[in-house]
Amino acid sequence: MAKSDSLSDISAIPTVELINDAYALCVDETLELAYCNPLFIEWFNIQQPESALDDALASLKKTTLFKRIDKRGYYNLSIDTESRNKKIPSLIEIRFQRVVWQGINYISAYARDMSKLKEQEMLIESHSKIIEESNRKLVRKTNKLEENNQQLVSLSKKLAKYLSPEVYNSIFTGEKEVNLETQRKKLTVFFSDIQGFTTLTDTMEAEALATLLNSYLKEMAEVAARYGGTLDKFIGDAIMIFFGDPKSRGEKQDAEACVRMAIEMRERLKYLRDKWANQGVSEPLHIRIGVNTGYCTVGNFGSENRLDYTIVGGQVNLASRLESNADIDQILISHETFALVRDAIICENKGEITVKGLARPVKTYQVIGTNPEARSPDAVASTWVDEHDGFSMQVDLKRIDKLRVIESLHRTIQQIQGYTGISNTSPGQD
Repeated sequence: MAKSDSLSDISAIPTVELINDAYALCVDETLELAYCNPLFIEWFNIQQPESALDDALASLKKTTLFKRIDKRGYYNLSIDTESRNKKIPSLIEIRFQRVVWQGINYISAYARDMSKLKEQEMLIESHSKIIEESNRKLVRKTNKLEENNQQLVSLSKKLAKYLSPEVYNSIFTGEKEVNLETQRKKLTVFFSDIQGFTTLTDTMEAEALATLLNSYLKEMAEVAARYGGTLDKFIGDAIMIFFGDPKSRGEKQDAEACVRMAIEMRERLKYLRDKWANQGVSEPLHIRIGVNTGYCTVGNFGSENRLDYTIVGGQVNLASRLESNADIDQILISHETFALVRDAIICENKGEITVKGLARPVKTYQVIGTNPEARSPDAVASTWVDEHDGFSMQVDLKRIDKLRVIESLHRTIQQIQGYTGISNTSPGQD
């Protein structure tokens, strides 16, 4: 290709016709410019046709150029122009490679404007930094939120100890609103206290007494929870529980569950008496229980700043009066409760009592035990009690060490057989 006085005179290079960026051809070996399109001339300020490309581009090293082209077939060079001329890109990338035109070897230089891409990359980098910082902030906030949640969980567990499980669950599941409201419902109410506990307070040290009382209340609360009772409050050694709110299984089932709970509590106290006797408590403790069924007012009482979820009404007072009229280890129930549990619970008519505040005498019944022929679907299948003269057994499969109990029963049977000389005897045999 013959040299031209003008670097942009060549119009016969077909590959250049489609190029909108800067383009130039220079002689191989010398890098003398043979052709430049107008954009290349403007971008790199080419003044003379005989200019060498490495003179026009100060950052271009001839030895490096040929070495890279010989090795890879091309050489890329980025140039930061730092030009204030808006027509000249701030960043230009040039790709050099060998081409043959009309039998002559040339080095082609194809220059592209990379400033917009650089701006985009800078923008992406800036956005990435913003996103990274936002993510860090989000992680910190998430960790803080998790920490707060853990604190709330810990706090809720602590608060749960001050509420009945039934009330706690209804509040935290959103079933009940925490505001001043009450309603009338038919409930079965339970009262109990320990006979002789006041006398015991004068004979025991405060620490030992507190340990004994807490042991008793813990056992009774566990029994109440198994039967679904709402533990209203502890009043010293007295316990108040009600059935039918916040959840009810039906009036009959609630009453039966309450009486069955009372029976198990009475039996549980027998175990505790033996345990306390082994610990040096000389005075045997006994329980009195009163149960009544009737309409009560139940809900949140108090103020906006301090609420107490409880029940009030004449039927509550009657349950308390039944408890105070009960004999030692007696479960005394009202006629209303008896009418609901008579098919499942064996009771004995104890006549009428006069209760302060009521115009008419109150019919009462003593609970003897459960009726094995009419087992309630709500009864606790893992617990049973058997008693005869000189014999008492209570089994709770949820609490016992089963292997130890089996071993204990085998030893007891062997001892009875050795004492009586009776062996392999089935019930009903002579």
